[in-house]
Amino acid sequence: MIQFIIGKRSKNWLKIKVENILDAVIVGYTTGAGEREDFGSLLVAAYHQGKLKFLGRIGTGFSKEEIEEIIKKLEKEKVSTPFISLENVKLDLSEGREAIWVKPKYVCEVKFLEFTEDMQLRAPVFVRIREDKSVEECEIET
Repeated sequence: MIQFIIGKRSKNWLKIKVENILDAVIVGYTTGAGEREDFGSLLVAAYHQGKLKFLGRIGTGFSKEEIEEIIKKLEKEKVSTPFISLENVKLDLSEGREAIWVKPKYVCEVKFLEFTEDMQLRAPVFVRIREDKSVEECEIET
């Protein structure tokens, strides 16, 4: 028989995290450091109330091959200014890193824990590029 003691951790407790999945529009990427100096993270958004809303950065979940494929696609789509409003956006780029903006043409699938109060993705993880989805299909319903 398993005993659960309230208020005390034991090996009998199991923590389960709920994962959410979202299709997001890639609006840019950041440069990185070390082996990933060409790529640090994806900058993503989704439609909310008819406008693209910035959702944050995705820096994990990529294989080396996926990074190479993503950079190859996005380098062809670079623009000088973002297609989204950066009002109230905190990019928090480390020294020497930069944001590179692209045309909102590609969609990626993202796993994340939840939305923060300011509608940013908490603990986002890249899953895959979605060739079968259009940018217009990336919508957040609240």
